[in-house]
Amino acid sequence: MKNPFTALPPKLTAMPEQVHQHVGIELFEVSSPPSVIGNFGQDAVLPCQISLQTQPKNMEVKWEIIGDKSIDNIYQFTAVTGQETFGPGYLGRVGLVKEGVATGNVSLKLKKVQINDEGTYRCVVKSSDWIAQTQTVIHVAALGNVSIEVLGPEGEGMKLSCVSVGWFPEPELRWLAKKSQNLQFKSKQDHEQLFSVWSNITVLRDTGKITCSVHERSHLQRTQESTILLSRDIFPDTFPWLSAFCGLLTVAITLSVGVGVAVYCRCKEKQKESKRKQDEEEKRTLLGRPCKIKKAKEV
Repeated sequence: MKNPFTALPPKLTAMPEQVHQHVGIELFEVSSPPSVIGNFGQDAVLPCQISLQTQPKNMEVKWEIIGDKSIDNIYQFTAVTGQETFGPGYLGRVGLVKEGVATGNVSLKLKKVQINDEGTYRCVVKSSDWIAQTQTVIHVAALGNVSIEVLGPEGEGMKLSCVSVGWFPEPELRWLAKKSQNLQFKSKQDHEQLFSVWSNITVLRDTGKITCSVHERSHLQRTQESTILLSRDIFPDTFPWLSAFCGLLTVAITLSVGVGVAVYCRCKEKQKESKRKQDEEEKRTLLGRPCKIKKAKEV
């Protein structure tokens, strides 16, 4: 069977200024934008419009994806019979926007866009007399979310972590804060080829507002941010050794005072004991002496 999309003779692919020379032939062009954005997980439309603003006679439409090494058919529609043919892996995922076919709109609807759908697509329209084509590029994009987590004290500051998941293509991450240090940045892709990015940072006391900003520059050109403000009370002491020294000094003073009190109390006990012994000795001396009685003188 002859391929209905075989290239026509050169005289039927003439430049626009030559088109009108072919009397009785239904001539047309097809057009599409250079590129479109397909949001990951959502439906996208690849535009293709016939210049006649109507359906050509015996119209057949074919959509192809152009790879580095091959051109694969993903969808074909024959207007006369209404037959649809799907390429491998595209059954139930692609189809024409049927309500627009009568007005020459043969755009392709692509369901639940995946990362692998990114690429160049070609729309080929053939009638009984003519064939025309156009192509467009779909850029797949995914917008992620951003969150900041406080990991805890580190040195004289507080360690924070910023995590952002669900991006495509790979975004850029940066911290917006003063008095920051120890900046680290990592990224990876998951099984759906979406990017996750994360970074740790150590901020010092009085840093103020801290913002983690994640930006995708190539497709969406969108930015997602998360901001926190840390209280001074959660930071460790500016001089950790000072607290330790004050603690040791307090213990030393307490011990010194305790020893002094113990020595004083011991001395007082010894003084009381010595006084008690002295009083007993004097009492025994007095009891052992003979009593002398003096007679009164006579007058």
